Amino acid sequence: MAEPEAFNVARWTISVLLLITIVYYFRRWYQLRQFKGPWLASISELWLAKTALSGSFHTILMDANKKYGPLARIQPDILLTDDPEIISHMNAARSKHVKADWYTFMRFNPFIDNIFSERSPDVHDRLRAMMGPAYTTRNNTKLEAKITNSIKNFCDYFDARLTDPSQSCEVDFSKVAQFYTMDVITDMAFGAPFGYLKTDEDLHDYHATFREQAPVISIINSVPSVGRLLNRSWIKPLWAPTAKDPKGVGKLMGMAKSTVDARIESGKQVDDMLGSFLSCGMSPQQAEAEILTQLSAGTDSNSAALRGIFLYLITSTQTYMRLRDEIDAGIKEGRISTPVTAAQATDLPYLDAVVREGMRIWPPFAGLNIKKVNPEGEVIKGHSIPGGTGIGVSFWGIQRNEVFGEDVEVFRPERWVDCDAEQRKRMEKVHDLVFGYGRYLCLGKVMVSMEIRQTIVELLRRFDFSVTNPTNPWKMTSYVFMLIEELNVRVTRREHPM
Repeated sequence: MAEPEAFNVARWTISVLLLITIVYYFRRWYQLRQFKGPWLASISELWLAKTALSGSFHTILMDANKKYGPLARIQPDILLTDDPEIISHMNAARSKHVKADWYTFMRFNPFIDNIFSERSPDVHDRLRAMMGPAYTTRNNTKLEAKITNSIKNFCDYFDARLTDPSQSCEVDFSKVAQFYTMDVITDMAFGAPFGYLKTDEDLHDYHATFREQAPVISIINSVPSVGRLLNRSWIKPLWAPTAKDPKGVGKLMGMAKSTVDARIESGKQVDDMLGSFLSCGMSPQQAEAEILTQLSAGTDSNSAALRGIFLYLITSTQTYMRLRDEIDAGIKEGRISTPVTAAQATDLPYLDAVVREGMRIWPPFAGLNIKKVNPEGEVIKGHSIPGGTGIGVSFWGIQRNEVFGEDVEVFRPERWVDCDAEQRKRMEKVHDLVFGYGRYLCLGKVMVSMEIRQTIVELLRRFDFSVTNPTNPWKMTSYVFMLIEELNVRVTRREHPM
């Protein structure tokens, strides 16, 4: 009996679709077949999706390079590296490598690119030229004063809870550090701090919203097909925040817009970050996007860096006492004023070692910052890599590089002072990749370094800190950004503050 014609057509269609699927996955596997990695990662996005949602993003990426080498395959067309030379090559000022889709999904305003998400090298470079002056004390004379004022408010927060000099108080340093960095950024971006420290509240539910959305952000960044779907013009309005939202990122979008509008209507030239952006020719819409980026990216990475450095510092007694002695000696000898200046804090060698070592062992960012290989393909460190291949970064893996010695998992600031000039130079070159490199070097690098150093000096000259639970000092999960909570510390006022 002859088979129905419809059945033959269906069988033929299924066979063709199956063949196309096999060819598609074979081709995806074949193009990077020489690179090792998890088997699932070689044919699909599922391995990286699972990793993105694991809450241990940084360690899984780091372990992938340990197991599979400096170029590990983590998706059919994406490699992961912890090799500083490869990263420097991909990010060099004259490099032809471009940002991958990963960056598109880092728009904090989903409808407009910012300096971080912009993929066109030419547009990125123009934005960078317009934004650069805002991050220098020469062009933004109020920059250091704003940081100094925010540090005072930070210290006042602890003072207000230590009314009796003989008593101590318990504080969630992770929360307070986040409030502090938010006040610093909002003061720079909006002209005045929002008042997170003063109210001791998560104003506009920004941080609560960020915690809720962190896994979503991570999966969108790590699975390009999901990101492309959500960024389609007809889908984006269904999920994207808007300036009319009563809380979260949308609320900040609205505040950024109203701040820029008010500044333009006033016609005044104000010496702050926004004033610098506008005076350098940036459009109002772009200025809104950049202010929002400073709030979102700057706050979370800065606070993660400060909390990481602080935890390692206060749980390392020898380091803590040596740094405190350096600060006390500087005050006694007149090398540190009240308050400390940025130049004075920079001139403390052991403080510099502590900050560098803290950011080495606890980078505030997990990854991936994917760049694409030149369309024609190229040979990188002896490996022939097809054009369009993405290469992501394991920031944690980089900071465990052999240049730092055999004890890379140990917090030891002495490695930065007990070495010769040549070794120090080699370590600094790798360490500074925390802030990016070349044309993609973080504009806020100097500002962040200045802020953290001054903050530590002012805190340690007034207070002593200890963790309340040494066996479980904090609650940490990592996605693209680090989520750190419940870093509970006991604070006491120093008997003879300097």
